[in-house]
Amino acid sequence: MRIAAPITAAMGLVLAAALSGCSSETDATTWDLGSFSGDLTIELAGADLEIRETGSGDAITVTRHVTSGREAEADPALDGGTLDLTAGCDSGLFGDCTIAYEVTVPAGSPVTVEGDSGSVTAVALTAATSIGTDNGAITVEDAAGPLDLRTDNGSITVDDASSKNVAAAASSGAVDLAFSDIPDLVSVTTENGAVTVTAPAAGYRVTAATDNGSIDNELTEDDASPHHIEVTTENGAIALRNA
Repeated sequence: MRIAAPITAAMGLVLAAALSGCSSETDATTWDLGSFSGDLTIELAGADLEIRETGSGDAITVTRHVTSGREAEADPALDGGTLDLTAGCDSGLFGDCTIAYEVTVPAGSPVTVEGDSGSVTAVALTAATSIGTDNGAITVEDAAGPLDLRTDNGSITVDDASSKNVAAAASSGAVDLAFSDIPDLVSVTTENGAVTVTAPAAGYRVTAATDNGSIDNELTEDDASPHHIEVTTENGAIALRNA
């Protein structure tokens, strides 16, 4: 297990605001967890996460933002292929405490995020990405690898994706997927939430069904197409758009 000493500490505690319980200031600390290769699993609880690939190098870095004047119960720890970001806030006397993480990973690293409560944002990841949350929105920008996205309570948004295969499932929340390249397979299911899929002009095999809601399809349908878009909702409108 690697538990690295922090290499960067942000400044300042705003004491007066902390005592009033109204501080919106945060302290940031950054850890370099050393070189890494292979599949990475991130365990997350009670915090927001943004993950992206590093510009160069093969190290994992973690920056944690914590409400000023408060501390997390433990530092991030990398054990084999699992990064533990589940530490909560200490039991402070004043105000609420929030935690947010920024993680950079080596280019081309497959990433799995297992989230308890908190939003997850993934930016410009090129390898396979799997994100699951119990309670929190999922946002993916500029993805190139396969995507598997699941949330029990929260929206799913994918923007400017060149991914060929995308699966998205939401129990309660809207799903909005936008592609920059023609996808091969898109599968979306929701129990309660509208779905919008925007894809470049092409012929698609389209399967769309909803128990309660409208279906508006602007895509060109071709039953022989190798590109398949499948959307199923129990309660929510479906919109299929040309990019």
